[in-house]
Amino acid sequence: MAKAIGSRSYETQLLVDVLKELKADEISHYELLTKTCGADVRSGIGYARLKSARRIVEVECGFLLGVVPGVGIKRLPPDEQAAIATKHIVSLKRTTHKRLKRMALVEYDKLNQQQQQQHNTAASVLGVVAMFTTPKSLERLLGAVQQSASKLAIGDTLSLFNSQRNSK
Repeated sequence: MAKAIGSRSYETQLLVDVLKELKADEISHYELLTKTCGADVRSGIGYARLKSARRIVEVECGFLLGVVPGVGIKRLPPDEQAAIATKHIVSLKRTTHKRLKRMALVEYDKLNQQQQQQHNTAASVLGVVAMFTTPKSLERLLGAVQQSASKLAIGDTLSLFNSQRNSK
């Protein structure tokens, strides 16, 4: 019998059950996870099941899981959780620059007005992301966050960069 969209497989639930029991800094080895779900969790259907299980545990249990290459899945302790944000920024910066390069290849003059507006909107958004992810911008944000002792509101962040632009 086919399962309904959004329902999880029995094998995925078995992986969820293993992962949700992890304590901070504890690792569940790939061999155990593979045995638990009956498929190699490093490729194919086993990988898909593990990916789903990780997402489910993070949403339902409220803790972060990370990968220990060649070993298994680890429940991240607080110090490693904080480091994830930096990795995301680096990844976001790289992805943004790739997308901007691809957008430069668009034959803009062959687009109709609506398509040009969509293109310009997307380029503007990506341009802002690229601006916020430069080392100089991140340093400026860090200084402002250190002064405020908490995260900045969106308006304050935008003001910080608007004042930078106006002071040039």
